[in-house]
Amino acid sequence: MWLAIEGGRDCAGLILLGDDDRVYYRWGARRNASASYANHLLFWTVIEEYAGRKRMLDLGRSNTRNRGLTQFKKQIGGRPEPLPYSFFPREPRHISSEAPGATQRALMQVWRRLRLSATRVIGSALHGHLA
Repeated sequence: MWLAIEGGRDCAGLILLGDDDRVYYRWGARRNASASYANHLLFWTVIEEYAGRKRMLDLGRSNTRNRGLTQFKKQIGGRPEPLPYSFFPREPRHISSEAPGATQRALMQVWRRLRLSATRVIGSALHGHLA
């Protein structure tokens, strides 16, 4: 786990996994109100750390609808490759969180407006049922 700290506060983070000669980017985020380029700095630091020791930095998949993430990965040297998908026993109704259905959109809007304390209580209560 890598963190960027700005002004004494965490402003961006990465979670990476390693396997033999590869490093896999699994998750990344930045503070919403941050206009800094902390994610770019974190990736640069990761590249410096693993250059010469690992053969590949796999940036993981991106939904083509997520233009921001796709552009970010392209800016740091990623190149798109198509990935085949299979579903068993059938294709889910909503494949992409980037294109939610009407019910999911409504729930997302409600969730965003809740106080943080309420999301913690609701999240804790639902976690066992959803995970």
